Amino acid sequence: MTKLSCFGQVQKRFLVFPTASYLNETVRYNYSFSTTKIKMDRASKGFSFGFLGRYKKTIDTKVSLSFGILYSQTTADNLFETNATTSSTGSNPVVFLYQEVRKNIQVPILIDYNPVNSGRFSPYFSAGFTYSHRINKQRMFFFVPDEKYPLALTIGAGLSYQNKRSSLLILQPFLNYNFLKTKEFSNYRVYQIGIQARVTGIL
Repeated sequence: MTKLSCFGQVQKRFLVFPTASYLNETVRYNYSFSTTKIKMDRASKGFSFGFLGRYKKTIDTKVSLSFGILYSQTTADNLFETNATTSSTGSNPVVFLYQEVRKNIQVPILIDYNPVNSGRFSPYFSAGFTYSHRINKQRMFFFVPDEKYPLALTIGAGLSYQNKRSSLLILQPFLNYNFLKTKEFSNYRVYQIGIQARVTGIL
């Protein structure tokens, strides 16, 4: 019979562990509405935290599966530039700059590869997908469609450190790149760069 311990460990093949990340996100796109053209540029910084589960089919394998749920929050500086004119600007472009807080729930599904199972330090690689769902919504212009980039390709490469107490610290820079283009926008680029820390037991 399989037993589940209070630390989330099942026969040393499954663990649940905390994770936290620093995030730096860039979003760029162009949008046209009638004769109005809008160029948007967003730079965001923030953090994420949550829990990941890590599963190994066998104890000696170098490949594992990680999945979980994260909360992310970023502070975004949004720059909108439009060719619309007003009585005060004349023929000059109108520029809007505003700041907002963006909150998301993220669900990553990753395949991890740890080529060296022994020793203190070891390279650690991850690849997979991350689904994001925004939980607070705010739109600057009513005629600009909602930005929808829920699925991103995730890749990461870093180091793992194993201490004498059989715990594993993983420090890994990563990239989330959205490859699903929103049809209403042109010149669409969405990517997130960050560094993630995980603390887990040894599988």
